[in-house]
Amino acid sequence: MRSREAVEERTIYGFTENLNNRGENAMNLHQSIKKFLTSIKITLNNFKFISLVIFKTSPFYFFTLTLTTIIEALLPIFRIYIIKEIMNAIMEGIVNGDADYYKLIFWIVLEVLVEILYRTSSSLNMFTSSVASSIISKKMNNIIINKALQLDLCFFDTGDYYKKLHEAFTAVSGNWEGLIYMPFYFISSIIKIFALCGILITYRTWILLFVLIGAIPNSIFDIKSRKERHKLNTNQLPSVRKTNYLGNLLTGQYAAKEIRMFGLGTFFLDKFNDLFDKRVNEQKATLKKIYIKRVFSNLFSILAIAIPQVFVGIQAIGQVITVGEYQYYLNSMNSLSREISSLSQSLSNTYKQQMLNMLLSEFLKITPKINLCQGKDFICEEPPKIEFENVYFTYHGSKEYAIYNMSFVINPYEKIALTGLNGAGKTTIIKLLTRLYIPDKGRILINGENIDKYSAVSLYKYFGGVFQDSCKYAFTAGENISISDISRVKDVDSIKDAAKDARAHDVICKLKDKYDTYLTKQYENEGISDLSGGEWQRIFLARGLFKKAKVMVLDEPTASLDPEAESMIFKNFISMTQHCTAILVTHRLSSVRMVDKIFYIQKGELLECGSHDNLMKLNGCYARLFNMQSEGYTTYGGRKDDEINE
Repeated sequence: MRSREAVEERTIYGFTENLNNRGENAMNLHQSIKKFLTSIKITLNNFKFISLVIFKTSPFYFFTLTLTTIIEALLPIFRIYIIKEIMNAIMEGIVNGDADYYKLIFWIVLEVLVEILYRTSSSLNMFTSSVASSIISKKMNNIIINKALQLDLCFFDTGDYYKKLHEAFTAVSGNWEGLIYMPFYFISSIIKIFALCGILITYRTWILLFVLIGAIPNSIFDIKSRKERHKLNTNQLPSVRKTNYLGNLLTGQYAAKEIRMFGLGTFFLDKFNDLFDKRVNEQKATLKKIYIKRVFSNLFSILAIAIPQVFVGIQAIGQVITVGEYQYYLNSMNSLSREISSLSQSLSNTYKQQMLNMLLSEFLKITPKINLCQGKDFICEEPPKIEFENVYFTYHGSKEYAIYNMSFVINPYEKIALTGLNGAGKTTIIKLLTRLYIPDKGRILINGENIDKYSAVSLYKYFGGVFQDSCKYAFTAGENISISDISRVKDVDSIKDAAKDARAHDVICKLKDKYDTYLTKQYENEGISDLSGGEWQRIFLARGLFKKAKVMVLDEPTASLDPEAESMIFKNFISMTQHCTAILVTHRLSSVRMVDKIFYIQKGELLECGSHDNLMKLNGCYARLFNMQSEGYTTYGGRKDDEINE
């Protein structure tokens, strides 16, 4: 992959690789002009892109923006002419002593009308840009979100893919009003420049050449300074990321307890300030060079215009032209110089629009490994039979198998426990059998058919459960439970039944608005600060039970529960899952004795399989681990108060 700097430099300047590698000192006039023309080409491409988006979203807004842009471009030129006529009318009155007041009033009234029309058009343009920006932002965000929803889980395991998602989302969440404004501003500037050139060329061609030559240094400078700014911003990205991270640590809830307990506030703040000071010093050094160069380029432009101004002034004194014409040509020269300078600055910023196009294009080209809707619908009335046949799987970027030659059978209604040390592959098995991942080799069968024959969307309806990284949604307590089956989101009785089975009902009833209480304040200010880890664990378990799935996956469902609550959950485990196949992933071996089969996983391989009694007789890895945990149990009054976990 190219670095972001290389991509953006190529986007801004359109250089070939060998030109990119040349030093700045080798840049000559021909290369600068080539960059300028390339920037124009990029702007035209961006204008086409933005125009198509606006036109498809709302033809009315597109034509309104186009019309107001043309009006805003032509009226200032017309106003220069009106000022000329006003000046002439005034001077005629002064020189001749016989003023034509009707003529003067006519031109003044016309100027007022032009100003009213200009401001009205400008306001309408701003209003249309703002509304179009909101509409387009919503549309583009929907495109990104819908694309993200189509991507399978492995997308989020890959840093490069996740980076594209983040950048695309950032791009479409940016300043669309500015992006809409830029191409229309470009068209407006082109109209003004041609009109002003037409005025000067009818008077003296060499004056036009002087103005254009005077504008060249500023144009070159704008392009070069953009490159320097871009390099500075790119080089400072790691520092920005670090200061953002430290700022979030210092101000957020995540690390608040440890920062206070360990006295880390000053330590982290010093790191934050050191990074920030370094960035400020780098910015000062770069900006100092840029602004010194800008002073000299501006000086050249002013001097280049000064010569024609002297000539026009002499002609006015010699009465070759009128005072009004003097003002007319002077304003035309200054306006043309400013317009060229503004246009070159806007062209130097075209990489922002080009990056938007590129980031969106790269993200939208991503093809998911699992097409969620491809395949026939899976339909079954009873829990399905699940089989792994010589399944292999590796994570992206890893050379080692996470699952190696895995084979087993899970029959309908069976209660299965997956055990083993951390990193053994237990959760990976769950992701494979729920078709969140596809195996590298081997087959996963569901009711005797290869799982890839069925659409993932239809399969997901039959799986439910609790995962290690279950989401804490900032919605109501009731919604946090019913979100596992949104078709029954208003089934209050079922929500309460699931909460009772998960021992979450009493916790929820203590909240201010009970099941209507918002959990956390991220979504609703009236929400509570947060629940404890154990209380959230009960919510997660209730969520899994609410779905009434045919296959229930419980991945460490009691990890944050106290021993009493955990004991009650496991005592009711069989009754809670009697309607389905249940797969329990846990380290707590004392809690798996009631299941039908135990799969002991080690380094991605199924090492041992059988009931608790059979595996204890086998006296293998499972028995060794079970005995190790049993030695750590201390019983008071028949109740387990502590347990050592691997």
